[in-house]
Amino acid sequence: MKCLIRPYVAMLKVPVIAITGTNGKTTVARLLGKILLNAGYNVGACNTEGVTHNGVQIWKGDASWGYGVWKAANCPNVDVL
Repeated sequence: MKCLIRPYVAMLKVPVIAITGTNGKTTVARLLGKILLNAGYNVGACNTEGVTHNGVQIWKGDASWGYGVWKAANCPNVDVL
C-alpha cells in the first residue's frame, strides 16, 4: 500500500506532518490540527480515531496507516496533511 499511496500524496505538493512515538500521537495530531486550523489553514488529518477535515470527522475507524493518508489527501483544498 505504501508504494501506491506515496506517489499520490507527493503529487499534491502539500506539507505532510508525521508524528511518531509511543504515547500521545493522536493527542498531538489533534492539537497541531487545531493550531493550524486556527491559523487559517485547511487541515486534513488521520489518526487511530479516523480522518478529519478542518476538525470535522469524515471517516471513523483506524486511519493511522496509508489508507488514512489517502482519505485525508482527498479532502478538498487541503493545505497541510
